[in-house]
Amino acid sequence: MKNLFLSIILFAGCISVASSQNYQVIEWDLVGVSHLIPTDDTAGSGVGIHTEIRGNINDIMSIGLRYDWMFLGDEGDELIRGLDIKKSYALTADYYFLNSANRRAFAGLALGSFNSLATTESGIGIGGNGFRLGPRVGYELDIHLRLTGEYNISFEERVPSYFSIGLALNLGGRFKYPG
Repeated sequence: MKNLFLSIILFAGCISVASSQNYQVIEWDLVGVSHLIPTDDTAGSGVGIHTEIRGNINDIMSIGLRYDWMFLGDEGDELIRGLDIKKSYALTADYYFLNSANRRAFAGLALGSFNSLATTESGIGIGGNGFRLGPRVGYELDIHLRLTGEYNISFEERVPSYFSIGLALNLGGRFKYPG
């Protein structure tokens, strides 16, 4: 909880100096969904839901705060009792290398933490708390959609790293047309 509080303070401080000239300062992925593909066979594929708020620091950089809920399949030979829900929050930074009004391509990075408190059918606790690193690339479409591809690297042995392909409904952050 202390890390989340510090992340919010850091994010708020960065937003206070945001001064994008050609784009609205605040941008929000209201809701996004992702298909999760673990990189090893210890977990089944899954679905992720996220929300992310970003501030356009300038026309080519943004920073943000992201919160995820990840629902993964069974882990290894054990069936999961209930849902295996992993929660994560991260600070994000994106570099927009192609800006064409509201069509923007970007590469970025997410740094954060997660927790997973799943229990197997045999009563064994799996998952845990840990740090994650997520390099990502994506494209913002003119129709308020944001496509992303991300590789989440987990530094916790019991939680798998995974690829994700996502789509989000994007509000704000639009190009300011002259006039």
